[in-house]
Amino acid sequence: MSTAAPDFSFAWDWVLAAARQAAEAGEVPIGAVLFQGTTLIARDRNRVEALQDPTAHAELLCISSACSHLQSRYLTDGLLMVSVEPCPMCAYAISLARIPRVTAALPEPKTGFSSRYGLSFGFDFSISEAAPQAELQQLMQRFFQRLRC
Repeated sequence: MSTAAPDFSFAWDWVLAAARQAAEAGEVPIGAVLFQGTTLIARDRNRVEALQDPTAHAELLCISSACSHLQSRYLTDGLLMVSVEPCPMCAYAISLARIPRVTAALPEPKTGFSSRYGLSFGFDFSISEAAPQAELQQLMQRFFQRLRC
């Protein structure tokens, strides 16, 4: 008897909420959640401006928190869900943490590790059709429009 894969579509609401919090704080609106197996172990948003740290991306903050919580540098049963396709820096960190699966709501044609640079880091990457793509796209557009004004 085969077991159905867990459905994590409910977690997109958490990703969207974290992205909104980032935007409200003046950060690029990116949120992420990280599961180990079926257990949520980290949730965060971009904090680059707040921490004045160019590496304070939502993905890296989730990885750091999860590794600390589990007392392990490897997250071999992990699933990272992020609002926008990771940049090459985050993708490399994902591979170092040995997270096997990453799913994003939106591709990132300007800075995405796969869409822009065509890189592969040894984990399964997908764009999720279950994600609130329209809301996240609108959030990103509004954020960058405000920066241009």
